[in-house]
Amino acid sequence: MRRVTGGVYEEIRSPNYEKTIVRAGSQLWSSNHVLAHSLWPRCVFESERRGFWYLYRRDFPFLRAELMLAGELVYEVDGRAVVSRRGELHVTPAGHEVRVVSSAARYCHRIGVELGGKLLARTVVQLGIDHAQNLRLKAPEQFERRARQLSRLLAEKRGGTEAMVSTLCYELLAELSMEAVPEGGALPPNLAGVLELIHASPDENFPCDELARRAGCSAPTLVRLFRKHLNTTPREYANRYRMEHARQLLLLGEFSVKEVAARLGFRNQFYFSRLFRRCFGVPPSQTR
Repeated sequence: MRRVTGGVYEEIRSPNYEKTIVRAGSQLWSSNHVLAHSLWPRCVFESERRGFWYLYRRDFPFLRAELMLAGELVYEVDGRAVVSRRGELHVTPAGHEVRVVSSAARYCHRIGVELGGKLLARTVVQLGIDHAQNLRLKAPEQFERRARQLSRLLAEKRGGTEAMVSTLCYELLAELSMEAVPEGGALPPNLAGVLELIHASPDENFPCDELARRAGCSAPTLVRLFRKHLNTTPREYANRYRMEHARQLLLLGEFSVKEVAARLGFRNQFYFSRLFRRCFGVPPSQTR
């Protein structure tokens, strides 16, 4: 596990973080222009990765928008997990607790933009994109084209283009707002109730039939709801949440792997370790 501190935020990376990079690059421009302090790209990046890895950020001070060009990734923001696949764009506003974990596909190729500035917080509220979302873009190539245009401008660093850079940032946010959904409008009440049950009882391994009964629907209907709104299944979501809870307990350093497994209702420690490794790419003993 690698811990990186950057100003007001903290970042934890998996031990194999660097080894999973197939290719990666980014462009940035630290300008002193007044617009660079208002609405400005911290960087534009593109990365291609293969293998299991994870990244955890807390209090990240920039808005991050990432378009999946190929493969898939799991984004977990404030306890809510979603799988982002090709053509989808994940938006995470500043200040959230974020985990990015490689999915079972073990491959992802993405391009993204990080935005900051004094006007960012007000702008995202005005545009209605002040909460984390996974967007199925109607024209993903348009975001990619705009991101690459920003990347070229940041690479050139030509005086006189600052206004164009800042304007492109606003246009990008405005386009995202047209694809966004209102906060709280994405999850039906019965699905939200099931998530609350899972979150409140990480030591329980609820059967799908039990969760469906609590939601007031059939098991196949519940599975469809999970796939539609969270891009996963009830069992996969519950296992992921339990493993995240386990990882937090292990990071505290106060409990053994056996104790953590027992606290989360796992009678078989070896099954717990296998599931943990499948989620994060490392055994629980190494995380601890």
